[in-house]
Parts: sequence; C-alpha cells; structure tokens
Amino acid sequence: MNRVLDQRQLAVANRVLDMESANRRHLVVSLSGAHVYGFPSPDSDLDLKAIHIAPTEGLLGLSPPHPNAPDRIQTVDGVEVDYSSNEIQPALAGILQGNGNFLERVLSRFVLRSSPEHETLRELVKRSLSRRLHRHYRGFAAGQLREWEKDGLRSAKKLLYVLRTTLTGTHALRNLST
Repeated sequence: MNRVLDQRQLAVANRVLDMESANRRHLVVSLSGAHVYGFPSPDSDLDLKAIHIAPTEGLLGLSPPHPNAPDRIQTVDGVEVDYSSNEIQPALAGILQGNGNFLERVLSRFVLRSSPEHETLRELVKRSLSRRLHRHYRGFAAGQLREWEKDGLRSAKKLLYVLRTTLTGTHALRNLST
C-alpha cells in the first residue's frame, strides 16, 4: 500500500477510518479511484470504499434501518477524503447482480482494513462472479465516453476512466467469471 499512498495520505486515511470504525463494524475497506488505477494527480482525493455489518438488533427492529449509506467528503490535513460504506445485505445483492463497485471493494488488492470474515467473503464472491458484471463496466465506460465527448475530447482523466473501466471489465470477464 505504501507505493500507492504517501505517509501523510495513509495517516489521514487511518484517522478517518478510526473515526468511522467507531460508528460501524467494517467487513472491508478498500482504496479506490485514481490512486489505485495509477493516475493520481496532486489534487486527487482518497476514495475509501467500505462494506460494513449492521448490528443484528438494528436490522430486526420494528423500524427499518436507515436506507442511506454513510458517506462523507471532507478535507483532513489538506487531503480530500471521499468515504462511503454500504451494509452487507445491499452489497451482496449488488455483487450477485454484477455491480463492479461492490466487487472491487471485496476483491481489491488495495485493502486498508479487513475483518476475519473478509477472506471467506472473497472466496464466495470469486465463485459467484458471472458475465452479468459486463453491464456495470459497459455502462460506466459508455457514460465516461459520453462525458469525454461532451468535454470536447480534452480531458485526459475522462479518457483514462473510459480505458480503465473497459480494461477492468475485460479482465474480469476473461479471468474471474464463470
């Protein structure tokens, strides 16, 4: 991980995750975005994407749990942090539908925090992958391509996102799915 984040960024990520861990039990927290894909700029934020496990009593009560995922965007010590976390149930439903955002959180090589259950989930997710995941990457790449064209074909970052999602989807279909 130290090749991807510098010491200051890693310290900020750990501070934010310590605060968020006081509010929920993380199954996994992965780094995402430009740092992971190899094209961070000096103003790139830290994308911290998590899956958490809600307490059973919160799920079994008469009032349904709050549907919004916890998220925050803030600047800490000069580093912009984009943190979001989803409860495991909608994350698992998304994984079964081929949602690449959740797949990347579980299967990432850039894990900042991991619970004992994470490795078990990793193996289950690998075995559940299917060609359904192509919809996610195809849709994201097409959206980024439209944005790049709308910007007059000038944004290298948008073009990199088109290429990244296309290559990620291609890699996943060739190597991970059944």
